[in-house]
Amino acid sequence: MNSSKPAQINNTIERQVAICADDFGVDQAVNDAIVDLAAQGRLSATSVLVDGAAVQSANELLGPLALDIGLHLNLTDAIGQLKAADVKPLTRLILKSHARQLNHQWVRAAIERQFDRFEGLFGKPPDYVDGHLHVHQLPIIRDMLMDVLSRRYLGPKIWLRDTRSPPGLKQSWSWSDRFKPWLIGHLGMSVLVKQAQARGWQTNQGFAGVYDFTHKHPAYDDMLKRWCAHRKTGSLIMTHPAKQSVAGDPIGQSRVDEYQVLGSESFGKYLLDEKIRVSRLSQVFSTLP
Repeated sequence: MNSSKPAQINNTIERQVAICADDFGVDQAVNDAIVDLAAQGRLSATSVLVDGAAVQSANELLGPLALDIGLHLNLTDAIGQLKAADVKPLTRLILKSHARQLNHQWVRAAIERQFDRFEGLFGKPPDYVDGHLHVHQLPIIRDMLMDVLSRRYLGPKIWLRDTRSPPGLKQSWSWSDRFKPWLIGHLGMSVLVKQAQARGWQTNQGFAGVYDFTHKHPAYDDMLKRWCAHRKTGSLIMTHPAKQSVAGDPIGQSRVDEYQVLGSESFGKYLLDEKIRVSRLSQVFSTLP
């Protein structure tokens, strides 16, 4: 086992930041937005829901693009052919995981099946792993994930998503705007990062993109630029774009708003002016000593 810790990332004048689109495969409108934005150079990663109803063409659509392609580990949503009995509601999952009452066999089987499915779709391991609704960091789930990754992929340079927000946001966001990002980053991430480092796996250096879809919030263009202003090389910004709102999707309009802002001429100009290069973290990490 490689026990060396990942090297520290040094900022340069040009910052190399990953922008990741979650939920590839959940719907064709999401897929179309991700492919379009990746072709424009506005995305450098996408997280795939391997059980999504629109995932069959994933390799054909994503393979030619300059993207890190990750497994978006899902234990909460009955998408595609999954039934309600195959998953658990998020609140129940969080409570049972922290109470150490999750069935280990159920968790391991769900993780193994999704890695098998990913390899079946792409013919290779994922470039990285994260969690739908950030479940990958929860107790028991993170332990099973580390066991599965160690057995299957200890050699390949897989990276994992760190959901913790950087301290700089305290100066630019209200308490209410910071609460959800704070909560997500404190569900068990620090332990997962230590587990990953002990195995020589990298994690992103700073995270943003979390906001409350259900309450009033600043315009997405404003939030995105403020997130970018606090990012350093190796950071990750999470997005959820779609070309159109899908019936029954609680964040449908937010997805459309994100797509329009990410693909806008003004955001492209902002990236150039701020010397931010949208970069694949797998390549950023590979250049480190």
